[in-house]
Amino acid sequence: MNKTWFYRTLLSYVPVFFVVTAFLFFIFFQTLSEQNKKNAVKANDVLARQAMQSIDHSLKSIDQKLTYEAMNNQDMVRYFAQDGEEDLYLNVRLMNAIQEFIVNNPLVDSMYLVRFKDRSVLSLGTSYPLDQYPDAGFIKQREHAPNSLWSDVRSYREFSFEVDKRVVTLTRGVPIFTQDKGMIIANVRTDALHGLVKDMYDPGVSFMQMTDSRGASLLEQGDSPKTPESKRNELFASYTSDYTEWNVQTGVPSGGLASFVLGLYNVWFTIGLIMVAGGIGWMIYVTKRNYKPIELIVGRLRTYSEQKAQSLSGDGNEFHFIQNALERLIEETGQFAEQFEQDLRVKRQFFFYELLEGTRPIGLDEWQKEMERHKLPVTFGDQLAFVIEIDKYGEFCRTYSQRDQHLLKFVIDCVVQESTQNGPLAVWKLWTAGDRLSGIFHSIGGERELREESLSLLEKVRAWVEQNLQMTVTIGVGERVELPDELRVSGKEALEALNFKTVYGINRIIMYKDTVPSKGEMYEHLQLIQTIVHHYRFSDEAWLACLREFFGHIRRDLLSRDDTSSLMSFFIFHLNRAIAGMGPELQEPWQDKSLPGLYDALESFETIDELEQLFMKELGEYADTLRSLRDARSQHALMGDVKAYIEKQFTDPNLSLDLLSERFDLNGKYLSKLFKETFGVKFVDFLIELRMEHAKRLLKETNVPVQEIAEQVGYASSVSFIRIFKKSTGLSPGDYRKEDKK
Repeated sequence: MNKTWFYRTLLSYVPVFFVVTAFLFFIFFQTLSEQNKKNAVKANDVLARQAMQSIDHSLKSIDQKLTYEAMNNQDMVRYFAQDGEEDLYLNVRLMNAIQEFIVNNPLVDSMYLVRFKDRSVLSLGTSYPLDQYPDAGFIKQREHAPNSLWSDVRSYREFSFEVDKRVVTLTRGVPIFTQDKGMIIANVRTDALHGLVKDMYDPGVSFMQMTDSRGASLLEQGDSPKTPESKRNELFASYTSDYTEWNVQTGVPSGGLASFVLGLYNVWFTIGLIMVAGGIGWMIYVTKRNYKPIELIVGRLRTYSEQKAQSLSGDGNEFHFIQNALERLIEETGQFAEQFEQDLRVKRQFFFYELLEGTRPIGLDEWQKEMERHKLPVTFGDQLAFVIEIDKYGEFCRTYSQRDQHLLKFVIDCVVQESTQNGPLAVWKLWTAGDRLSGIFHSIGGERELREESLSLLEKVRAWVEQNLQMTVTIGVGERVELPDELRVSGKEALEALNFKTVYGINRIIMYKDTVPSKGEMYEHLQLIQTIVHHYRFSDEAWLACLREFFGHIRRDLLSRDDTSSLMSFFIFHLNRAIAGMGPELQEPWQDKSLPGLYDALESFETIDELEQLFMKELGEYADTLRSLRDARSQHALMGDVKAYIEKQFTDPNLSLDLLSERFDLNGKYLSKLFKETFGVKFVDFLIELRMEHAKRLLKETNVPVQEIAEQVGYASSVSFIRIFKKSTGLSPGDYRKEDKK
């Protein structure tokens, strides 16, 4: 076969090959020059930032210390408040204080005090009348606005025979807020500022210029830094301080080696443009000459796919069919990727929910597989759970519409996410209840980093919500864990920490390790509250007698109104938390009527008898409503049977959700959901509650060893029993028995 056309086409591109090869060499040198310039720009940017930050930090430190001295130095306070004769001993102490301040702050060159009452000045050397002090002009300028920013560069001398020094000055009025008794003045020499930054750069490679708000140089002598030579320098970075309003500029000095190297960029760029233009011209010529065979192929393709092409386009473009096909493919791929991300997000949230709920035991190997599937860090490291709870959630629901509630919760979610950006911690979070955002912090930097960073981030979130959303949140923090299956424990600890919100107060962070169960009479009250809530949640009439007993204890202990209010707030809090776990139709009458009624009663009561009557009325009405709503539900009788079965078989160590699922022929997760919606408590927590109550009775009424008690209440391992008992009561079984016998 004749290959004339092949060789002709091959040879036609040979010139392009040489042009491209040559151009690659030029591109290399051009790229090198450009990279050098970028590195120079980056280096100067870093230099300018560091210089400005260094000076700002030093001046802010002086500012803070000077303010502290003005507020806390009692000698200064007495000096500015002094009447009558001069106290020379006080003046000497103040001179020593000034000397000590200058020694502790090496940047400070001089410092003196101005007292408005007698127009006098006290410096390190002696005391002057204001009109005779060489710096009287500056003092009079600042007299009516003492608390100003750092001054621009100025000349200063304390004695008339001294040579003027270039300084910047900070003035602070005394007292700090009224500023009517005098002021404190501190001077920093510009030489000292230059000493802070002179080691940061090489004058042969970079230049630095720092000016005040008037344009006067802070790093050179004189007030005309912008010489013709400096104007020829190439400026790369410029920053203005928000604190001092000074400006720092850095760049490459003209005429140096760095300037020459950066100048090569233009040379290589020009040569490259010439090469590109030549190459483009030659390719256009060759393409036109060789287009005929390609045109024939395109024509045949268009004839073959004419019908399909017309369905995609009508402009006659021979490549439009291919273009539309590719666009459609890209669009479908994008939709698939978006759907995949949405599905992955839902699966990730469900996986997170399973971790906190403990419904799925996960080992390290399975953790790594799940993390790879969800595109998350595979190393478990150190983790801890936290729960952000909206304070006064009833009021929150009454104040905001459903749409506004979702918006505010979304804002809180975003604040938590943005707080961890560019930090060492990763965060996973999920709204697990109407008022709770549960989350996990993940760190690979060790326990100390996890603890410090997590507390810092949560404090920022708490403060931001308080300042910007007209609401507050309380945050419970669990303990650090090192294994995936322990995350449920940390999550439960975070929730238990929130149980102490009424004790520690709202709008704060509560660490689980800092919570200590109440002892003595208060502990007795809290235990009785738990009993009332337990009976009330399950519509057990015993709640009424327990509530009367509770009010009897309040009368017996002669609690004050504040103590009673705190205790009753704790009672309402636990009632609300128990009911918040029930189904929406059970929560609605509670949130709409009963809960506001209890809070109104707590605000308005005068006597314990009145409070008891109001609580009995509100709780009795809701108990009747709760009973009727539960009876109306189709699954209520079944859930009653499940509850009765658990109460009967709770000592069986094999009792589990799977066993209940088989016993009552229901899906395990569906059974767990129905149980919680009906009674407001999870199956696992209800089981633990039954076992712990039975264990307490055995510890009080018998001398059976702890090992045997663990077996009798359904635990195969005494270690697990002791850990759960201590978490539930705050005491080990042995200590609980000892406390009961005292």
